[in-house]
Amino acid sequence: MPKHHINTLASCIKYLQVSGYKVEFKATAEGLFSGISKRIFQPEEVKIIHQYRFEGEKSPDDIAIVYALKTNTGEKGILVGKYETADVEHIADFIAKVKKYS
Repeated sequence: MPKHHINTLASCIKYLQVSGYKVEFKATAEGLFSGISKRIFQPEEVKIIHQYRFEGEKSPDDIAIVYALKTNTGEKGILVGKYETADVEHIADFIAKVKKYS
């Protein structure tokens, strides 16, 4: 799927998965949790490869950011931040720390 066809959250996730970003990451207070290796990565062990932002058409609660991430062990995956979810604070804190190391 060409990059210019990424206009929804679902199409973005599908594009990234097809491009090799298979891990489902979750930001926690301890760090970035890998759904595959079950390892927790620290900000200095992660790089942001791509970032996509989606604006809510019907509600500001529909705003989401998708991060394509790569770890120092080679894991490639996706971290999705939706603004109405409880984990948005962990995501924002973790990404801010990653950006310091990039």
